[in-house]
Amino acid sequence: MTEAVSSDAEEGPGVVVASSKDPMAAARLARSPCWLGGSGSSPNSTDHLPVASECEWRWETPYYAASTMVECACLDRGSALWSRGAPQAFVGIFDASCEENWSDLQRALTSPEHSQALGEVEVKLVAADFGPRDAMCGSLNRQDENSWVSRCYDWCLERGYEYVEVCTTDDGVDASLTLFGDRQGCGRIVEALHCHRWPGAELRPLPGAAEVRGEDEEEREQEDFEDLLATVASARAEGASLPDDQRRKNAEAMLFKILGHLGIDDEDDEP
Repeated sequence: MTEAVSSDAEEGPGVVVASSKDPMAAARLARSPCWLGGSGSSPNSTDHLPVASECEWRWETPYYAASTMVECACLDRGSALWSRGAPQAFVGIFDASCEENWSDLQRALTSPEHSQALGEVEVKLVAADFGPRDAMCGSLNRQDENSWVSRCYDWCLERGYEYVEVCTTDDGVDASLTLFGDRQGCGRIVEALHCHRWPGAELRPLPGAAEVRGEDEEEREQEDFEDLLATVASARAEGASLPDDQRRKNAEAMLFKILGHLGIDDEDDEP
């Protein structure tokens, strides 16, 4: 394999989605309706996204709008994980019905030519791609701690990757996936990416806010927003090695902090 380009080289894609064997697995994930069609996102030239290609991803949340490039790659082709500078986020996907497929991805991620470059990436996820029939019985929810899927989960936890279960061949099954009570599927990947501090993100005015604001106020709000995203990124990094129960508590505390920053009272939703 050739060496991955370091992060100080030419600016790279925002997100790299890499599969270990199936050339179309990464493309299926990047084309999922939840990623590119739902959640306020819009696709651009993704109907027939080929392997090792790029597409633009634009999305809007209630709080900001942003765009970036998504690059798909296949680790079995002897190429670098990305074509130029290090991305903001990396998603590795493997066939969850095949332990060998996970082993291939694991070896690629820990190889000398890739491990150092991946250490510079802020958002890292590993997606276990289950078939529609395997999504229930093969899920980590039903595995004992000695299964290879459990070892995969532990490996991700120890190395700062978020383990996510997806089903790229059935959108309905994908949308229904949960793990330990938490949302899974492509929707969870989108959530994780939305929480990142994306370069060039434009802050949107809060509902009910005055439409006319001074430049100083807009600049201050932008700085506050960037500080908030930086705090979220820091909390994610610190929680990568924590047990699930502690990570959930930290996530809940961070959620209330975000709501407070946005001026939203959790009691407002109560009848």
